[in-house]
Amino acid sequence: MEREKFEKLAEEALAQIPRKFKKLISNLAVLVEEKASREIFEKTGSTPLSSILGHYHGVPFKHRGPFYGNIPPDVIVIYQKPIE
Repeated sequence: MEREKFEKLAEEALAQIPRKFKKLISNLAVLVEEKASREIFEKTGSTPLSSILGHYHGVPFKHRGPFYGNIPPDVIVIYQKPIE
């Protein structure tokens, strides 16, 4: 599948997230990459033969304190090839 079409499908899926959850992900960027890098496999303890569908980079919601803010967005990377 072409990257542009895959990104459009990801965008449509995000649009369907219920409003009560959308307010929790207002500072979030979602990116699409072809596949996980060697660094991600090492960081997660996975092997290249396993399928990593996506990866979260950021501060988990339960670890955010009252002064959390004014920082770059958290990022979810979706890996296209393992999902196809």
